[in-house]
Amino acid sequence: MDVLKKMKEKLIQGGLLYIAVKEKRPGAAEEEIKREEDYGYGYERFFSYFEMQELKDDFRKLDMELIWESKHDASRASRSTNWLQVIGKKI
Repeated sequence: MDVLKKMKEKLIQGGLLYIAVKEKRPGAAEEEIKREEDYGYGYERFFSYFEMQELKDDFRKLDMELIWESKHDASRASRSTNWLQVIGKKI
């Protein structure tokens, strides 16, 4: 929430904030570190997962108008992760 608050502070009145995050799966962890081997070396990536209602609540707490939301359904793609997208407006 602190990061979103700082991002909002940088916006002018009427400015837009776009967020795209991976959706949390039911019963799965909210955060995880994935270890991968690619490009000839091993590395780790950190992921946080969210629910749409959580994003909406965060925007409301910041007094931002939620003007658009979308859930990209991964079942139609080759990937298994749904993406949540929201756009909020600084009022």
